[in-house]
Amino acid sequence: MTKIVDTKWIDGIQSTDLKEKLKTYLTDGVLTFDESKQMLISAEQGGMNTKKLNDLNTVLTHSNEIFTDSYAKSITDYVIKGNAANSYWWGGIDNSGKSALGNLDDTSSQGSIEKLVDKWFLGTDVPLPLVGGDAAAGISGDFEYSYANIAGSLYKDGVNAADISQGTAGTCFYLAALGAIANANPSLITND
Repeated sequence: MTKIVDTKWIDGIQSTDLKEKLKTYLTDGVLTFDESKQMLISAEQGGMNTKKLNDLNTVLTHSNEIFTDSYAKSITDYVIKGNAANSYWWGGIDNSGKSALGNLDDTSSQGSIEKLVDKWFLGTDVPLPLVGGDAAAGISGDFEYSYANIAGSLYKDGVNAADISQGTAGTCFYLAALGAIANANPSLITND
């Protein structure tokens, strides 16, 4: 679906590469999740500078007009404007260890910008695989787990609160909420 929006503001974009990408992306009047990700990946090349950062902020000033996906709009904002979660890179799937990251600024390196995009658009910055136990169950200690890809069906015979099996993780508060949702309105869990 083509959305009619005023894109004259693109002429004020100073970064030639970004300007051309936006002209292409916004022919339908919408900046999609993938287009926003590609815009940021392109901007990360060579690191950030004042001109590129100003251009990205210009895109955000028009975000209400060009984003139809509120999630894509939010995470684009988290990369460009910042978020408290940007303070650290937690190690990612490769468990490389916690390191300072920080919000985007005009001196951000290409590697830092790549981590911000990966964190928000690819979900690759997962918490360190360490658990301190379960205070509610009286289990203490330092436990390490490993990440793995899942396989199979996510939902077999629908969603039911009886499906929950907490195991030894101290996540009862989260699972209790999911159980309540599963009882009240399972479609809230299964809907994309």
